[in-house]
Amino acid sequence: MKTIKLIDMTLRESNTLRGTPLSFKEKLEIARSLDRLKVDVIELAPLAGGKADELSNKTIASAVSAGIAATVDIAEGSVEEAFDSIRNARHPQLNLLVPVSTVQMEY
Repeated sequence: MKTIKLIDMTLRESNTLRGTPLSFKEKLEIARSLDRLKVDVIELAPLAGGKADELSNKTIASAVSAGIAATVDIAEGSVEEAFDSIRNARHPQLNLLVPVSTVQMEY
């Protein structure tokens, strides 16, 4: 039997799609709903550099039993900061955004 994993990108893409960031309460409600739906991994938005984002990630990571994936670029210090924000999740993961094409690396 083959296994299918469900990875939800709602919280990661919410800022892009809505144009305005979700509130702390909205993020937590969405994460809990996804956890009740038995989603395997919930992807979080990249940290914008504020303590509010870190606190939001820490709260979500401790409130759900699903795996948590933090999106992070390879800037200095951002990997450690992102992992620290999800360290207490049941299954913490990092999704690294790394430029691989010559155009991306140049610009």
